[in-house]
Amino acid sequence: MSTKSGAMVAALAVAVTLTGCGETKTANGGGAAVEDYMNGSATDDYNTGPMAEYFGFGDSDQMSAQLREQTKRQQAAMVECMRAEGFEYIAFDSMGDMGADDFDPYGGMTRKEYTAKWGWGVSTTIDADGQPIDDAPGYGSTEDLPEDPNQKIRDALSPEDQLAYDKAMFGDMADPTTMMSDDGSGSTGSVDGSSDSDSDLDSDLDSGEPDSEGSDEGEGFQPDFSQMGCSGRTMTDSLGMDQTDMEAMTDAEEEMTQRVDADKRVKAAAADYRACMKAAGYPNLTEPGDAQSSIEDRMNEMWEADSGDFDGSDSGSGSTSDIDSGDTEGGDGGSVESAGLDAAKLKKLQRDEIELAVAELPCDAEYQVATQKVRFEEEQRFIDENPELVARMKKSFGG
Repeated sequence: MSTKSGAMVAALAVAVTLTGCGETKTANGGGAAVEDYMNGSATDDYNTGPMAEYFGFGDSDQMSAQLREQTKRQQAAMVECMRAEGFEYIAFDSMGDMGADDFDPYGGMTRKEYTAKWGWGVSTTIDADGQPIDDAPGYGSTEDLPEDPNQKIRDALSPEDQLAYDKAMFGDMADPTTMMSDDGSGSTGSVDGSSDSDSDLDSDLDSGEPDSEGSDEGEGFQPDFSQMGCSGRTMTDSLGMDQTDMEAMTDAEEEMTQRVDADKRVKAAAADYRACMKAAGYPNLTEPGDAQSSIEDRMNEMWEADSGDFDGSDSGSGSTSDIDSGDTEGGDGGSVESAGLDAAKLKKLQRDEIELAVAELPCDAEYQVATQKVRFEEEQRFIDENPELVARMKKSFGG
């Protein structure tokens, strides 16, 4: 499985929150703008608009340099924190030679190109073993990353000491069932101070595997870094990511989204979206996001059938997708030994995902183009009304 820099992902997660990625995207209005939107880069979502401009997210080289410097400070703090907990820790640059562009979840493609090849990247970026496909965008190859010296330190510990190490490293986020085994398998993260809790922003781009049952990480959820062991405390202390400010920004994002959704211009755009999807042959998909969610639901059913420990549902249970998820084509319907995913069902789901994503893209593009102006108005309003808060958050990014 691929590994990503915890510091990079954590910072980009904040960037997504600040810029409201997933609610509105980049375009300028009108028919030509819809085509421009589809032929534009999806990464524009991260670096366009008042928030992105204020925080400097449009300069990937600058962002990469800032993140590398922040990582250096955080890793130095990790050494001291783990020493105080009774463990050796070696400062480690998990980014290696990679910069921000290496983490582009769309691989430099335009929206139209990405959609035609990968759909939304829910089921299409994994193989039947549940592993990333070699050329799937958004995955950093482990071959490109330096070896983490702390893995050897942890592997040399007794099982009891490994649990204590994990607790010191991750705090309440440490789960013995998901921590690294001695051979490095079954990992949900690296022992460089990152964990899967840092990578929630990838959920729409990666395999679609659901979080563990019982998770309270719903919309607007903001992790408590103080309860995340040395990895969380050093992120708060050395990177200047104040918990209260982070929560305030999360609340602000929710409020902005509510105001945008309530705007009459957005309501009109939503009605146009429904009409567009009906004309495309999907009358039951009535809200932006429903199409992707229908694919995610089917992907989740496959993961549930594989593990059996999410809600106990059977892989043959009904799907909420507007596309029939019935019998599969080809194959023997058997599960793959590594992850238990049915190869034939996965192949059908991948075809369905691309077909639906391609059909939905023009409808979504019209909606995003129409609502972008409203979103940007709300972002500027927030900056104007909260100058001290946004200034503190900008400082935490090295700005």
